[in-house]
Amino acid sequence: MRLLSFFCFSLSLCAQDLTLEQAESLFLQKNYELLARQFETEAAKGLVQQEKIWDNPNFQVEEALNPIYRSVQTNTNLQLSQLFVIAKRSKRVQIAQINADISKLTFENTLRSLKLELRKTFYTLYFLNQNKTFYTQSIAALQKTVSAAERVYAQRSILLSELMRLKALLLNLESENLELNKQMNEAQADFLVLLGEDPGTQTIPKPVLNIAQLARVSLDLSLDGITQIALDNRPDLKISQAEVKQEKLNISLQRRQWIPDLTLQANYQQDGNYVPHYFGLSVTFALPLFDRHQGLARSARYNLMAKEKREQQTRLTLIQELQVAYQRVIQSQDLFQRTDANYLSNYQKLAEDMVQNYQSGNVGIIAFADFYESYRDSMIKMSEVQLNRLTAFLELNYAIGTDQIKL
Repeated sequence: MRLLSFFCFSLSLCAQDLTLEQAESLFLQKNYELLARQFETEAAKGLVQQEKIWDNPNFQVEEALNPIYRSVQTNTNLQLSQLFVIAKRSKRVQIAQINADISKLTFENTLRSLKLELRKTFYTLYFLNQNKTFYTQSIAALQKTVSAAERVYAQRSILLSELMRLKALLLNLESENLELNKQMNEAQADFLVLLGEDPGTQTIPKPVLNIAQLARVSLDLSLDGITQIALDNRPDLKISQAEVKQEKLNISLQRRQWIPDLTLQANYQQDGNYVPHYFGLSVTFALPLFDRHQGLARSARYNLMAKEKREQQTRLTLIQELQVAYQRVIQSQDLFQRTDANYLSNYQKLAEDMVQNYQSGNVGIIAFADFYESYRDSMIKMSEVQLNRLTAFLELNYAIGTDQIKL
């Protein structure tokens, strides 16, 4: 995309045809939010590695220096100690591993959400471009009609009200075209951000779709079937399940916290004890008389209950989202299938004939203006029907958690 910008430097804007596959490839390589999640996943793996590492031993050297008694041999004391974590390290490693798993699932959930946004924006841009083509052609045709009407009005062959009706229709189209340009600019900016491109780039992506192929997409899955697929694949549900598992491990860990860790220490003293060369071994550990982590254990139990309720809430929300998305696909698909496949092409041909008939005087200004307003509304509404249908399929895939419906 940046390479194409170089060749388009002489133009104010340069359009680049882009398929959905190409857009997703750029998205996976350059989307900043996705890259940040990948780094966070790797960071979580580092914490798992850290939990497996033993604590470093401590080494201490003490040399007694007494300037008053220079003739007396100085005392040397060496100490080497090592901390041994008892019955807790394995649980800490398991908890860190679940944290890493949650980080990976968070990445997958972010990918799922951003892919939905990318695809919806891609389809939206495509149909906005289609609407833009319609407005550009319609305004150009109507401008010619208005110019011809002005010449006829100069000859007093039509009424001023007829001329003003045409101009009002043209002004309405130009105003709607201006609003369309605003929507396109916003969608293009969002799309470029998703692709990791500078919104100020000279290159403007132009989505390319195989509409005939997309028109053949249908829903061949039962609600029960996709519900089970969603329960098995949705990353947000897996995150909730992993958090429950993590809290269960945390309860087990807190129950072991009262088991004291041991510090093993080896000592050597020269001329500082009852023998010239003293070797000693000591073991240090805390006595769990008062603090047995009772509060942390209680907190972990209640955290587990909270996580279990959130998992149930996530599961319920998932099922509701799936049912809503499934019904929306059925409704949008039904409306699309009830629309004549040649609806747009027939209407476009009829519009061309209507312009010619008006210019030839076979159709009056009232009938022509009414037809053109109906034509405009129908063209925009048909784009909405197609976009809503594709968006419904996308949202159903999102609710399932996998691309069960290939678009």
